[in-house]
Amino acid sequence: MNKVVKYMFIVFITILVLVAIASYFNYRYDNAVGPNLITAFVGVAVSALVTLVLLNGQTKDEEEKDKNIQLFQYKQQCYTDFIRKVWACKSLNDFNKIEESMRSLIFVVNKDTLSELARLLNQAREVCETYDNATSKYATITKLLRDDLLKDKEGVDAASIENVFKACYYGAEENDVRPKVNEDIQEQHVSIEDNNNNISFNNNALQTIWEEYEKGNVQCWHFNAWAPETQSKSLEERDDTGNALLSLFEYGEDWRTQRLRQVNKGDIVFLFYRGGDGYVGMYRATGTIVVSPKGEGYLLEVNDIKDKIVPLEEAEQYDIYGELRGGATSVASIRVEPEITKTDMKQTYNPINVIRQTIVRTGEDNTWELLHYFDKMQN
Repeated sequence: MNKVVKYMFIVFITILVLVAIASYFNYRYDNAVGPNLITAFVGVAVSALVTLVLLNGQTKDEEEKDKNIQLFQYKQQCYTDFIRKVWACKSLNDFNKIEESMRSLIFVVNKDTLSELARLLNQAREVCETYDNATSKYATITKLLRDDLLKDKEGVDAASIENVFKACYYGAEENDVRPKVNEDIQEQHVSIEDNNNNISFNNNALQTIWEEYEKGNVQCWHFNAWAPETQSKSLEERDDTGNALLSLFEYGEDWRTQRLRQVNKGDIVFLFYRGGDGYVGMYRATGTIVVSPKGEGYLLEVNDIKDKIVPLEEAEQYDIYGELRGGATSVASIRVEPEITKTDMKQTYNPINVIRQTIVRTGEDNTWELLHYFDKMQN
């Protein structure tokens, strides 16, 4: 029972008792002692009751204030820890470690903010190893959480946040935020590029690929695998055509899928693994596959032919990451057959200047350089 109601009930019972006593005195002795006594008591009781109500309200306000302060402090701590871990991400493996912090945010972030945060994190995950692109995404995430915490959407812009965090996390001046590289390796790297036209390929197949590339008969692509372990396992398997799949998935965006659709049969794909391995193989494209939700099923596009709706069970054979059940808006793959795999190489190749996009055509210099290193690193 509410304390105020309880005390009002006690006061009411007491007044009834006193009214009975006062009535007895008034009837027996015919004097004003009873009414005066009732008046005095009622005055005291009303004053006490008003005081009690005010104190009870003040207590509730203080309890609510303390609760809000504790919630704010907890929320601030969760946000601070989360942002610190986000800004420390320099590889996909680092990015995967913030999952536990993401779970703790579920208890302090509202639905809209959580949805926006998930969208931004998906974008940041794609570019977490690209210095400039990553920091801009991290700054946007930081601004989102700061605005949610302080309710101050006009206080600071993402660019200012980015400059501050760059200096804090990378120890760089505002106008000099490029990561440093080993100067000896850099000079060696440049010298090889400068003399690339004077070096021929030992592998005739690679020489042929280069000649076909120069004639414009084939394109060469850099493909950055999102989860090397999962991708490696998929490469050991084969689909119903006898080919392996190099896959990516998207939530909301489609630029990677659109780019993947431009891969033609016969094109060369250089497979790159984040986290230190670098380039681990070279593959020949035999086609493309795109799966996307449509109605009650999934639209299956094979080499740009859109004529088949399949159930989830059939679509999942092209989903090596298992993202369709998670709500992915598309899963796109390149069917490939191997030209050179990791087992054919003395060591993998991790260049200084790495292309960080998931899928992109390689320019002439990069194509020659990659073909040269695959030629050099073969057993």
